[in-house]
Amino acid sequence: MVCESELETECLGGVLASSRTEISRDDRAASLIALIGRLSTYQLRTHYIMYALAQRALAGQAVTVGESNVRDRAGAFFLPHDDWVGAMALSAAEHHEWDSISGHIFNGLMREGLMDERFAYGSPETLRDFAPWRTFPAQGFVYTISMLGIELFTAAHGLTEPALKVFLDPGKCSIDEDIDLGAGSFKLFDPP
Repeated sequence: MVCESELETECLGGVLASSRTEISRDDRAASLIALIGRLSTYQLRTHYIMYALAQRALAGQAVTVGESNVRDRAGAFFLPHDDWVGAMALSAAEHHEWDSISGHIFNGLMREGLMDERFAYGSPETLRDFAPWRTFPAQGFVYTISMLGIELFTAAHGLTEPALKVFLDPGKCSIDEDIDLGAGSFKLFDPP
C-alpha cells in the first residue's frame, strides 16, 4: 500500500499502534487497514473531517451513540459546503472536477459503512425538505455517523480503549495534520 497523503500515513500509523494487544490472534487492525486501502484520499479526508466535527460536538456528553436510535438523533450533523471544501484543501483542478469527486466520496463512504445512508446534500431549501425542523444557513450536507466510522476514527488515533468511550472523551483524538474544520457545522437536533 502506498500512502498518498500525510493524513493517510497518520491513519495507518494510528491503526497499527492501536493493534498492540496481549492477545496473539487479535487482528482487528488488519480489517481496518484493508478498509483504509479501499478508500481514496478524498474519502479518507472527508471521513476524518466528518468524525472530527462529530467528536468535537459530542465529546464530554453522556450520550449512547452505540445505540442506533440514539445515533440517528445525536449523531446527525450539518456541514456547510464551504467549510468542507476548505477543509479538503483542493487544488484548482480538483475544484473543476468537484461534482464528480464529491459523488465518489459519498458513494464510497456509504458503501463502506462509514456514514449512515440517511444523507442529504444541496441548497438550504433542499436540506429543509430533508429536515423540516431546521433552518440551514448555506448549501451543505447532512450526515449521520456510524459505529464503523467511530471505530476507524479512534483506531486511526492509535487508541486501544473501547471506541465509543474514547470517541466521547474530550482530550483523546487529534491527528498531527492541520485541517481547518471551519465553524459552521452543527448537530442537526440541537436547538438553533
